Amino acid sequence: MKNWKKRWQKELDNIVPAMNEELKNEPIPVAEEVKNRPIIREENALPWYKKLFSSPRRIAAFASACGVCVLTLGLSLVFGLQFQKGGDSGAGASMGAVSVQINPEAVFSVDDKGRVSAVAAMNTDADVILSDSARIAAMQGKPVEEAVKAFVDYAARLGYLDLSARDAVRVTSCTSEDTTEIISNCLQSYFCEKGAYIVVVEESVGVTEFAEYIGLGATASVETLAENIQALTVPYFIRYAENQTDKRLEELYYEQVEKTEMEEVFGQILQRNFDKLQKYVADVQALAAQEERIRNHSDNPLHKLGGLVPCDYWILQGTDKEIEYTADFESCMKDMERMLKEYEIEYEKRIISSIDFQMAVEECDALPLDTLKMLMENFDAELFARLFEENSASLIKILKNIGEDVSHLSHLYEAPTDWEDYGAKMQKYVGSRYEVLEEKGKEAYEQDREKIGENDYNSYLQTLLEEYGSMEKYWESIKK
Repeated sequence: MKNWKKRWQKELDNIVPAMNEELKNEPIPVAEEVKNRPIIREENALPWYKKLFSSPRRIAAFASACGVCVLTLGLSLVFGLQFQKGGDSGAGASMGAVSVQINPEAVFSVDDKGRVSAVAAMNTDADVILSDSARIAAMQGKPVEEAVKAFVDYAARLGYLDLSARDAVRVTSCTSEDTTEIISNCLQSYFCEKGAYIVVVEESVGVTEFAEYIGLGATASVETLAENIQALTVPYFIRYAENQTDKRLEELYYEQVEKTEMEEVFGQILQRNFDKLQKYVADVQALAAQEERIRNHSDNPLHKLGGLVPCDYWILQGTDKEIEYTADFESCMKDMERMLKEYEIEYEKRIISSIDFQMAVEECDALPLDTLKMLMENFDAELFARLFEENSASLIKILKNIGEDVSHLSHLYEAPTDWEDYGAKMQKYVGSRYEVLEEKGKEAYEQDREKIGENDYNSYLQTLLEEYGSMEKYWESIKK
């Protein structure tokens, strides 16, 4: 974290022209020693302020000196404020690119104002972060240091970066050294604020080296590099499977997607909806009990026919002839009508026939609530996989009835059939993966940690340098 004065001095060195060699070699005139006391002229006896303005030449010199002082002060304030704010472009902003590597890895194209013109995922983990347009908008068009900080913060939210552990973030750039330094300072301030001893390993390289580093091959100009990064803004999973045959899609799909991860998605959905599931099953069971009460009631008019005609609630409701009910039986019918209306309001779904009713009852009977409860208390992916395979239809249907449509997740278990299906499945996967990781990482991310002072943070960096010799070697040691 450099002082802004140091930066100001660096800027002055850049704008003040070098002294001419001929002038450097010119001998410095020295006054001859005067043996006798010099004669004091009248103007030399004047007060200093009168001497200052005693001639037009001196007045001009004084004014010139004042101008230089004002200019110097102005430059100091401008550079100081720009550095403190991070600046729109910074004193040394230049067109280029920045790579940020944690486990998610992304590349940022930077325009000549120091703002991000494009951001591209370089692996599937980065696709997870960039799967939502709002998260991309939080980075694109922003000063590069703010965009990089936002990406790092998303990585921390999802648990890719543990703020309570000793870790590192690698920043490789082909922008000005000042821009690289501003990014590093911004991230270090972020980590200090979060109370995280996480190191920023920074490196500045040339355009060609940077392009090769991110796998673009030889690139001669920064303009070409920016165009190539713009072409990378399609999801990584699309680029990963580019130019592959349909037969390879299944392999490519399962290289990036694991069923256990999707089971975690289901597990979290069940966790947050288990109370609703219990209530739904209880409501359907209550309807079943009431329907049985009506069917077996001694005053059921159709029951009196000797059981030759179905005598459930819906048959009675659909009969054309006028049937007189006893008071007790009529009360049972009205209770059933009320319960069905409450079901419709609660779940936005009507049961209009005995067939609809029997399907709802069978789905609930097939759902082993005791097993689900055990899963909620101690989630086991293998047990859930077996439960899901046996009861997927019922589980998906009931979850939909309580307002949680997970039918698309069941399709993720199946291999894609073509390119369009592959893209759709992968987009669903990275989107659902973000939700899972955010939920899993919430407690760790929001944990209270004491802020770290700048001196303590710098002492920690010094300790690492003494132990590993360089931050690059420290990075290599933790990423083995």
